[in-house]
Amino acid sequence: MSEQELQGQTALVTGGGRGIGRSIALELTAAGMSVAVTGRTREQVEAVAAETGGRALVGDVSKREDVERWFRGVRDIDLLVNNAGISIGEHGAAWEVDMDEWWHVFEVNVLGVYLCCRVAIPRMLERGGGRIVNVASGAAYLPGTTSTAYSASKAAVHRFSETLAEQLKERGIPVFSI
Repeated sequence: MSEQELQGQTALVTGGGRGIGRSIALELTAAGMSVAVTGRTREQVEAVAAETGGRALVGDVSKREDVERWFRGVRDIDLLVNNAGISIGEHGAAWEVDMDEWWHVFEVNVLGVYLCCRVAIPRMLERGGGRIVNVASGAAYLPGTTSTAYSASKAAVHRFSETLAEQLKERGIPVFSI
């Protein structure tokens, strides 16, 4: 889409308080979009929102109540960017990694994407369209990775995105995995 087509549209960027999410929020703002950023760290999210003239939404992407609250606050979303993600410092064999830490990576990286899509898609369908970008990782398919939780979770995000794109293909909501 051209910058002119993006003028006046609204994006929600999860994990927008720092790193890649912050960069995405800045680029979308520069292209003319109104941007809401989410994240767990209030100071980071509020700083990016101030920088972009957007909205700060504090909470945890893996918590249904937080995601639902965000979407109540920003109803008409044209672009959902599911960027929030975590990794754990896995050292050693997969079977030696703490189970709760390993599973938490899936809760944030996969469940978070699902929860946001689950709330955003019906609204996009009601409005007649929208776009979804899910941030996966080369770790999902490239050799050499040592983090089983991160790699497997990002593979799940990629596959979820492909399946969701197929389901929404005829409904005016393209889904991309990057």
